[in-house]
Amino acid sequence: MSSSSNNRAFLSNIAKLASSTTAAQIIALLSNVALTRLYSPDAFGVAAFAASTAASLAVFSTLRYQFAIVTTNTRIEKIRLVQLALSLAAISFIVFLTILPLLWYTNALPSDIPISVALLIPVLALSTSVVSILTNYQNSQNGYNSIAKSTITQSTARAGTSILTGIKWPTGLSLTLAQTLSTALSIIPLIKDSKILRHLFLSETQNINKLRETARKHSKFPKFDLWADLLNTTSANSPIFLATILFDSATSGLISLSQRVISLPVSVIAQATGQVFYKRANDLKDTPEQLSQLTQKTYRSLSAISIPLTVVLLLFGENLFAIVFGENWARAGLLSQYLITATAYQLIAAPLSALVWVCNKQEFSLYFSIILYIQRVGSFTIPILIGSSLETTILVYSISGSIVWYLYSLYLLSLTKSTTPLNCLASLPPIILLLINIV
Repeated sequence: MSSSSNNRAFLSNIAKLASSTTAAQIIALLSNVALTRLYSPDAFGVAAFAASTAASLAVFSTLRYQFAIVTTNTRIEKIRLVQLALSLAAISFIVFLTILPLLWYTNALPSDIPISVALLIPVLALSTSVVSILTNYQNSQNGYNSIAKSTITQSTARAGTSILTGIKWPTGLSLTLAQTLSTALSIIPLIKDSKILRHLFLSETQNINKLRETARKHSKFPKFDLWADLLNTTSANSPIFLATILFDSATSGLISLSQRVISLPVSVIAQATGQVFYKRANDLKDTPEQLSQLTQKTYRSLSAISIPLTVVLLLFGENLFAIVFGENWARAGLLSQYLITATAYQLIAAPLSALVWVCNKQEFSLYFSIILYIQRVGSFTIPILIGSSLETTILVYSISGSIVWYLYSLYLLSLTKSTTPLNCLASLPPIILLLINIV
C-alpha cells in the first residue's frame, strides 16, 4: 500500500473514532445541562468518587495485558491475551467485591459514600476492564466501527438512565448505577461485531501452558505498565479523592463537572487519535523516518488544536458554566479556567504516549508516572495544608501539571528523533496564555 493510501486510512480511522466520540460527548454535555438541575454537587461528588475508584481498580484488575494485543501479529496469541486479561479481571472482581464492603464497615471509605455505592464499584471496575480488553482486540483487527458503536451506546445509555433515575431519585447512587449499566451495555457492540466469543473456546486456544507462556512473553506490561498506569490513573483522579477527603463531596462534585467538561477535547481528539496512532506507529516501527514524520505531524496538529480550546475557557469559563449549568455551578467554571492549561498539554502528549510501547520504553513510562503522581498529589495537597484556597490550589496544580506534560511530550518526540526547535515551540502557547490571564 502506498504512503498516501496509508495516510488516508490513518486519517479516516481517526475521523471515524473522533466522530463517534464527538457525538458521545455532545450527548454527555447536553445531558449534563439537565443533570446539573436534577442533581446536587454532593451527588456528583459521590458518583465521581465511585467512578475514580473503579477506574483505579480496573487498571490493576487485568495487569494491563490487554495492551499487548495490538503489538502481537498472530490471531491465536491475540485470543490468548484476551483470555488471560478476562480471567484476571474475573478474579479481581471477586477480590474487590470482598474488600470494598469491609472497607466501608471499618469506616475506611469517606463517610459520604453509602454501602450501595461501595458495592457497585467492583461491578463498574469489571465492566470497565472488559470494555478495555475488547476495545484493544477490536483495535488490533481494525474494528473501528465496533469501537464507535460502543462509545455511542455507553454515552446514550448513561445520559438516559441518569436523567430518568434523577427525576425521582437524584442521588449519587443513581449516577453511579447509570454509569455501571451504560458501561456494561457498551460491551455488546464490541462482542456482536466480532467472532471473539467463538474464538475464546476454540480447542487450539485452550492450553494453560501456552497461556502461561504468553503471560511471560508479555511480562513487561504488568511489570512496568501496570504500575505506571495505576499511578497515572490514581493521580489523575487525585483531585476527586483528595477533595472528598479534605473538603466534602460537594467540592469534589464541582471539580468533577469542571473536569468532565474540559476533558471533552481529550476524550474526542486524544482518545481517537491515540488509538489509531498506536496501531499506525506500531506498523511503522521498522521504518524510523516514516515513524518520525507521523509523530511530528500528529504533534503539531494536536498543538494547534489546543490553542483555541485554551483561549475559549480562559476568557469565558466561569460565565459559560453559569449560563449552561446554572448559577450553582459558576465556581466550577472558574476552576475550569485554571485546569484547561494542564488539560491542553495532556491532549498533546497523551496520544503520543503509545510510543513508549512501540519503542519498547515501558520503563520510562513507570518513571514518568511516578513523577506525575508526585506532581499531582503534592501540588494539590501542599497548598491546602498551608491554608490556600481551592482556587489557588487548582492553579498550582494546573501550572505544575502543564510543565510536566510539556517535558513528557518532548521526551516522546525524542524517541523518534523529532525534537526540533519548531516542535519545542509549537506547544508553548497554552501556558503562556494562562500566565498572561493571571497577570
